[in-house]
Amino acid sequence: MQSSYFCRALRSSIELVKRKVSLKTGVWTLTLALIISLAAAGVRALEEYKIEVNGLDLPVEDRLEYRDLTLFMPLDESVRDALDATISRVPCDGDCFIVTAYGVQVRFMTGSGEIEADGRSYNVGAAPYKVGETYYVPAEAFFQAIDFETEWNPEENLLRAGITLDMRPVQERFSGIEGIATVEEALGGGRREDVTSQIAPPAIAGEPGFEIEEPFIAYTFENSVKMLSKKVSGDKTLSRVEEKGDIYNQLNFRFVGLMSNGYDFTGILRTNQTTDTGTNRGEVKKLSLSWKKNDIMLKAYDVQPKFSQYMLRNYPVQGLHYQRTNNMFKWDAVFGKTPKRIRDSKYARYVGGLRIEKNVSKRKNAFIGGTFTSVRDTGNYMGSAKQKNLVAGADGTIQLSDMARFRGEVANSYNEFTGLGSVRGTAAKYELNYKSRSATSKTTYERTSSNFYSETAYYTKGRTEIATLYNRKLSPKTMFGLGAKRKKIKDRVSKIYPMSLDISPWGTRDYFRMTLQRNYEKDSGSRNRILDTRELRVRDRMGGSRVDMKVGRQKNKVPGSQLAYKDSRSISVKSLLTDKVGAKFNMKSERWKKDRVSVTRRVGLTLDYEPAPWTEMTLGFGRYYNNPRSARTHVRFTYHKLDIYNDSEWKAEYMFENYRDYNINTVNVSYSFFK
Repeated sequence: MQSSYFCRALRSSIELVKRKVSLKTGVWTLTLALIISLAAAGVRALEEYKIEVNGLDLPVEDRLEYRDLTLFMPLDESVRDALDATISRVPCDGDCFIVTAYGVQVRFMTGSGEIEADGRSYNVGAAPYKVGETYYVPAEAFFQAIDFETEWNPEENLLRAGITLDMRPVQERFSGIEGIATVEEALGGGRREDVTSQIAPPAIAGEPGFEIEEPFIAYTFENSVKMLSKKVSGDKTLSRVEEKGDIYNQLNFRFVGLMSNGYDFTGILRTNQTTDTGTNRGEVKKLSLSWKKNDIMLKAYDVQPKFSQYMLRNYPVQGLHYQRTNNMFKWDAVFGKTPKRIRDSKYARYVGGLRIEKNVSKRKNAFIGGTFTSVRDTGNYMGSAKQKNLVAGADGTIQLSDMARFRGEVANSYNEFTGLGSVRGTAAKYELNYKSRSATSKTTYERTSSNFYSETAYYTKGRTEIATLYNRKLSPKTMFGLGAKRKKIKDRVSKIYPMSLDISPWGTRDYFRMTLQRNYEKDSGSRNRILDTRELRVRDRMGGSRVDMKVGRQKNKVPGSQLAYKDSRSISVKSLLTDKVGAKFNMKSERWKKDRVSVTRRVGLTLDYEPAPWTEMTLGFGRYYNNPRSARTHVRFTYHKLDIYNDSEWKAEYMFENYRDYNINTVNVSYSFFK
């Protein structure tokens, strides 16, 4: 093995072929003409950014916005319901408000990066703002303030937040390396024939009449130890970081095998222990057991079924999930108790669900299904009403032709709070997909009444939305996209029109691509606003380097205020300097004009060195600036080693952050082994 998988992955994505290319002035003239004449923006999905809270999509009535190089979250009704949060205005010199969620009060003031939580005030470098009657707050800072762990994925524009973010088991990291099987593959994947081939020598396994006389259960385990130390020097009262020194241990067990009764068995148990007194010691994070035989499947304890759009959609349940498939029907039944990882119920909450699905036409790949779910609160709690929620629905899918497919779902809900009356509501969603060799399109219609309640799915109440996206390949190297979306929530109507043009103008440079994008959005009703975003993106590979550049402008017009402009620029360069040294440089900047003047910049440089196979050392430098108090410079050093022969992993990281008023030193060391 010549190099680590880190550098191998980088080298595999870069072609080490140098070409002599002359870029003529006419190229840039053409680019400028396209920008002026087309000014296109993107038919990237109708929602560019996304937030997951404990693995569930966070619903938003308004879209998530990215400004000051920070993701902002609207505190609309859907977000408040999902997080069981409340907002209250408080008197101050400006516009101040308090958000209460998970027992923590977080105080914000529009136009100021200062926030206060648990009696501590600090600057997060991004100021909340208000559009109409909706407050927007920096999402990552908010979740960190209520003691959630966060992880930002810039490749997917995704922010993950949760009470605990599971450490990814080392076996999953090994499975990403070419030639290394996953645990299920190594142990047979729970399939009878694979288990046989693993436990029997090849010569014997191939002989006629060979059988397993005794039940076979194989297991693996992984232990991870993580030591974390954070120290703050200088003015600690201005720091958003709480000093800590914790030791975290996680032990995972996985069982795979064949039971004597013929059932394939898989079990996963994850436990942890920590010196942090604020966390329950020895808490069982996950216990999942499953049995499968032919067309019967049974899962126990931690299950997460996905029934339909409005019922048991990736909803966590601690109980039983039974599934059976025969020639006519597919049955699913779920019963258990919900851990309520997002909304905080004051009762023990029990969940039951039943789904029946039938294949009505194999030729047209047509399915119809019916689903019913029930959620009930039990026990007694003073000052709060018990809830009963019933939802029933039907859905279907049919292949209309070789290129067209239709899917639809309707649901009806009944929701009752003891002593406070009941309400009924309806929801429906229809989707038509078309795909040919040169074109694709997707048309959706969704309507959710303001009285619709489904406690096992997340959605936006009172929304009616219709959208169409169309992409067509004009030539082998040119793709054009166009879309339209109309969304109505209560008395507010939003119209969005995205466009895009993606071209590769030179046949001699296959890697050169240019994308022009435009997104025009107009709101009316309770919030009048026009938002016009334009962006040019250029990607190319030159020798051992991959370059990605973006230039964009956003215009924001709100009645009664000046027209605001946001100019954004970014560049990312990944290079392979030698066989063992790689580098990555990235720079982003944003500048707002007119209604306010602000500049935000982020610059980073990372060097990767491979001293030995499967070993990587990383040295990174970075600078962030938004305002003098939140500006910071950081240095990061990481050592990472995978031992593929002993199934173990070492990782050590040190980071120094320099702010104007204080410094932060963080040491993070972890060791994992898998047997």
